[in-house]
Amino acid sequence: GIPKENGDVETRLALTPEGVSIVTEEGHSVYVQRGAGVPMSYTDLQYSEAGAYMVDDATEVFGADIVLKIAPPTLDELNMMHDRS
Repeated sequence: GIPKENGDVETRLALTPEGVSIVTEEGHSVYVQRGAGVPMSYTDLQYSEAGAYMVDDATEVFGADIVLKIAPPTLDELNMMHDRS
């Protein structure tokens, strides 16, 4: 899952559409929160065309098996993650 970063703190994103394409070609699903790429001038369409599932709800992104972020997760974000133990 790739969530939106806090634009006041971080404008980068963990994967570009090109990176999403590589991951999805290997058979993995990638969920990207709508608007996440805007600070890097990437559109939702570019991520979608690369194979990502675009989602509105952050809980869907944080419910993924792996969450890719640049900035450390906030307490609210940590609470959205599933305990895999």
